[in-house]
Amino acid sequence: MAAILVFSILFAFFGVYDNRNMSLPIRIVYWVSLISTGTIAGLCSLPIVLTGRLKHTHTLTKIFVQSALAALPVPIAIAAYSGGLSGSWPLLNWPAQYFSALVVSIFIHSCMYMLFVTLGWIPGSKSSSKPQSQDKLAPGFRFMQRLSVEYQAAELYAVSSEDHYVQAHTSQGKELILMRLSDALKELNEIDGLQIHRSWWVSRKGISEMVKENGKHSLILKSGERVPVSRSYTERAREAKIIN
Repeated sequence: MAAILVFSILFAFFGVYDNRNMSLPIRIVYWVSLISTGTIAGLCSLPIVLTGRLKHTHTLTKIFVQSALAALPVPIAIAAYSGGLSGSWPLLNWPAQYFSALVVSIFIHSCMYMLFVTLGWIPGSKSSSKPQSQDKLAPGFRFMQRLSVEYQAAELYAVSSEDHYVQAHTSQGKELILMRLSDALKELNEIDGLQIHRSWWVSRKGISEMVKENGKHSLILKSGERVPVSRSYTERAREAKIIN
């Protein structure tokens, strides 16, 4: 509510949408109505972005989709103020007003996101502040800081090599990072885990079960993904009691 009021006062003061023909109090009410409409639409669509198919997409994609969904009903609110609901609006007014609402929505969502990161209200963002000393860093801190904010507070299950990238397998999903597996292993050496394949490193906490079929071992991660244990790493894995 505080954010709605702050943005409404700012937009009213600067005359966004060129509505200076209204008095300042009316402009504030106008913007409170529009932003509240977008906020309600945004809250209703939030599960689609956070828990639906977009759950593991990039943060910028989430911001854009969330902004686009939140802006959908705003042209209707604008039309209610300007008489467009009576049919006086040309057909092209609707997409033009939606585009304007989308730009404002992206601006608001981006500002709110940066504010939440700064305040540490987004998981993992507070840990990105400068550490006091090397001793206070959590195991794997440097590697986890390479991930997008939404993955930094997740539990790391495994890391796999894919060409010039490594893929982090976490409790929040997967993300590719441009680095070599050998460099990743240096940053993961303090975590209780083990390389079990030339392309795979697994965290002990990320293992759900061990499977042996036709003399070959494999591990099932908590995410359900199956990871092979190569023969050259079998003895090392057995010594670490990761496999029997």
